[in-house]
Amino acid sequence: MGLALLSSCAAGRDYSWPKFDEPDEEPINNLATSLYDEDGRIEDPCRDENDCSYVHSVHNAPASQQMAPWQASIWAYKYQRTSKLPVEQGDWAKRHRCGGTLIAREWILTAAHCIAGKYRNYTMTVRLGSTKLSDRSGRFYRVLKKIPHKYYDSRTKANDIALLQIEPAYRNGVRPISLIGSNQAGANGSANIFGYGKTRNGGSSAILLWASVDVWNMGACQQAYSHYPGRINSSVICANGPSTDTCQGDSGGPLVFRNKLLGVVSWGDGCAQPGRPGVYAKVAHYRNWIDTTMASRARGR
Repeated sequence: MGLALLSSCAAGRDYSWPKFDEPDEEPINNLATSLYDEDGRIEDPCRDENDCSYVHSVHNAPASQQMAPWQASIWAYKYQRTSKLPVEQGDWAKRHRCGGTLIAREWILTAAHCIAGKYRNYTMTVRLGSTKLSDRSGRFYRVLKKIPHKYYDSRTKANDIALLQIEPAYRNGVRPISLIGSNQAGANGSANIFGYGKTRNGGSSAILLWASVDVWNMGACQQAYSHYPGRINSSVICANGPSTDTCQGDSGGPLVFRNKLLGVVSWGDGCAQPGRPGVYAKVAHYRNWIDTTMASRARGR
């Protein structure tokens, strides 16, 4: 997955690694292509001005555990035998599939396309309590149930939202985020994005990054995506910033407004492309589905 994925094409922002479960000696993605090293120190991305004329910064800065105690990394394994713990060095680049957000002690909210299709049969674990995928900090929780929205459409990304039921998350420094209420239509102004996805030079990041983005009004977003009629409606919200956006590897992660979960990373026309904001499943629109689904599972249905 190289810079070609930053071109204008509507796509979900998950990883579809062809190298799941390859031997550990196979080449894997590494931090050489990230804006930051493993300690959060910024590296010079442009030794030559021409090197940066066609790429964009996707995130702004490293995020701390205190900033995002609800951030999850969803790891996928094609075969049960490969899902061993503790993780081996380098596994993060093979296994991280999507982001997610802890919204209750046993529940992760993510994007449906992260767990749909062939991934319904993959073994998945959720990592919480760490902002650095390349070490062994934090804790992994088993995924007990994958629940994509009943009406998710893989072609249009309609209803691109899902719940993962996990083992109860007990750990200092980990806590759920509050959700935007169903009576809150949206937000104006700035919001924050978080993720481990693609960075300026096209590679994934082993450390959690964040950026501030601006929420778009519905009319402007519909105009930006007029070539996808019907996709921009009351179930989604759009946001980006000057050369800041979510990208592949950030799918399912959070769009946060005033310390509440506003949206779930879904898709976009390239990444950080001028005039093409990221598109997020709007949490307020799905509050009833989220609440009803969690309550029904609690009752054993």
